[in-house]
Amino acid sequence: MRAANSIQRTYSETTIACQEGYLKYIEAIEVTSELAITNGGDRSAEQRFYELYYGEMNLIELRQKTKSYIEDGGGLTTSRIESAMVAFKNALTAIKSGEDSIPPTISLQQLAQKIKTECDVFLKQGD
Repeated sequence: MRAANSIQRTYSETTIACQEGYLKYIEAIEVTSELAITNGGDRSAEQRFYELYYGEMNLIELRQKTKSYIEDGGGLTTSRIESAMVAFKNALTAIKSGEDSIPPTISLQQLAQKIKTECDVFLKQGD
């Protein structure tokens, strides 16, 4: 009976963790989309982006790297979600500082779409 309770508790905790991870993907997509629409002008979205960037999404990106390592049997790889988030942050920083360091062909909208695409791909893999 104890083993069954332990398994059920572990299953429930895992289910909750997956649901919370899914919500963070959705939130990252929403926040970057909002920043793209306003060209970085939404302060609350910008604050939440950095909270996700340095917090919850960092943990999810580590999970993506670990999953790739376990499945491929190779070394740790770069998380595609992480790469997309870093590119978005760099572009946002350039816009905020008035730099012209991002190529004119790359917009926040394109970078936000890349985050959405990479999150969608990872979620479809069954996380």
